Amino acid sequence: MKTVIFIIIGLIIFAAGYAAGSLNLLNGFSFIPKPSVAGTAKLEVKLLMDNGTPVAKVEIDVGEQPGPPAVGGAMATDERGVATFMLKPGTYTVYFNNGTWPQNLEQPGLRQVTVEEGKTSQVTLTVKTK
Repeated sequence: MKTVIFIIIGLIIFAAGYAAGSLNLLNGFSFIPKPSVAGTAKLEVKLLMDNGTPVAKVEIDVGEQPGPPAVGGAMATDERGVATFMLKPGTYTVYFNNGTWPQNLEQPGLRQVTVEEGKTSQVTLTVKTK
């Protein structure tokens, strides 16, 4: 009888765990902190077409090197074509997410930029249609 009770309790615990996992209650939870570039130094990256028209709603990434962006290292351009980042002071690479980049535009090359506390650093990148 005790064995049957233990089996039933085990099945209930298993089912509850499965249901909780299916709901993604711990989505994104991790004991390993994600790297972050977020800080208080301001960087504005402007994305323009070769005719001067702003390019809106495009993801721009900033990091120590290209790859999955760290916390604070991915922003979308606004209607003025500007993505504003608040970063830790340092030198960063400006790059792009190939998966979200508009297919009809050529990607500009990588750009290095240094941001300093108390200053607004600005980078303007020009793109053209393929």
